[in-house]
Amino acid sequence: MAFTGDIETAGGAVNALIAHIYAGVLELPFADFKERTLARVRTAIAFTSGVWASGAYSSNTMHSVSLLNHQPEMLMDYVAHWQDRDFVRAAVVAAPGKAFRNEDIVPLADFRQSAIYLQFCRPAGLEHALGVVDADLARDLGELLFLFRDDPDAPFTDEEVARLELLSPHLTTAWRQRQALHRYETGNPAEFGASGQAVIDDQGLLCAVEARFSELLRAAFPHWTGPRLPPDAARALRDGVARAGRLEFRLIRGEGRHVLSARRLGDDGLTSAESKVAHLFAGGRSNRDVAAELGVSPATVRNQLASIYRKLDIHSKTELARLFPPDAKAPGASSGED
Repeated sequence: MAFTGDIETAGGAVNALIAHIYAGVLELPFADFKERTLARVRTAIAFTSGVWASGAYSSNTMHSVSLLNHQPEMLMDYVAHWQDRDFVRAAVVAAPGKAFRNEDIVPLADFRQSAIYLQFCRPAGLEHALGVVDADLARDLGELLFLFRDDPDAPFTDEEVARLELLSPHLTTAWRQRQALHRYETGNPAEFGASGQAVIDDQGLLCAVEARFSELLRAAFPHWTGPRLPPDAARALRDGVARAGRLEFRLIRGEGRHVLSARRLGDDGLTSAESKVAHLFAGGRSNRDVAAELGVSPATVRNQLASIYRKLDIHSKTELARLFPPDAKAPGASSGED
C-alpha cells in the first residue's frame, strides 16, 4: 500500500477528527472502542497498521493491547524478541508527549541495516513507524500509540508528527472517559438506558451530544440553542450533580472533557408524597418538622426518605439538597416559612 503524503492540511480537518474522537465515547461499543477510534485517526494521518497499548508507565509494562491490521502473532514475536531492542519505543517512553519516527533516532540507511529491521520490521511490512506515549505520572498510567506504513518510499512527515502529538492526549482522555462510562453502563444499565449523555469541556461547551440528551435539554429549556450548557445544568461541573426543573444531571469527570448524563426525575418513580418530603427535607427541615407540616408520623417520613434515597441513588442530605434546590417547589407543598 503506497501513500503519497498528499493529506489535507487544513486545521479544520484535525478539529473535526478531535470532535469525532469524543463523539465515539457515546457512539462506539466498549469492546472495540480503541480499534475503531484508531481507524478514525486515518482521516488525519494515513497509515497501514497500528497498535494502541495501555499499561503502567514506570515499569513500561503493557496491560492491554489493541491492534488495527496487525497480526497478534507479530506482536507476540515483538514482545518476546525485539521490544528491549526497539530504540524508537525507548525514545517515546523516555519523552512522553513527543512523537518519534525511526529516522529521528538513527539515519534510515542505518536503520535498514539493523537486526530489528532485517529480521522483524521488513518481513512484517513495517517500513516506517511513528510513535508517541501519553503518560499520567500521578497515577502511573501510560498509553502507547504506534502507526506503521508498509511503503518504504512513504515516510511520515513533520506535519504528521505534529498531528500525532496533538491528537495523543485527546485519544487518551476519550479512552478514559469510555472506561468510566462502561462502569456506569454495567453498574446500572436500566438507569443508563433511560438517560442521555454528552461530552462537555471545562466551560460547559458541548463537544459531542447523544440525541436523547438533546431531546431532554430542549424539553426542559425551550429557548436553549447551545452550544454551551444552560447555567442550571452547568452547575454539575462544580458539584458533580445538578437538578434543573425535572431533569437531573450527573458528571463523570475526565481530563479536559467530561461525560454528562441527563435524565428526567420522573424516571426515578418518586410518588407525589415522596416529592413533597424530598423538597421539605432538602430545604433544611427536620424529620419531625416535615411530619408536622404534612400531617404524618415521623416514622412515615423516615420510611419515605429511605425510599427517596434509594430511588435517587444518593446517600446524604447534602446530595438531596443539590437535587432539590430551594427555588423548585414540590407539587402541593407549602411555600410558607417556619
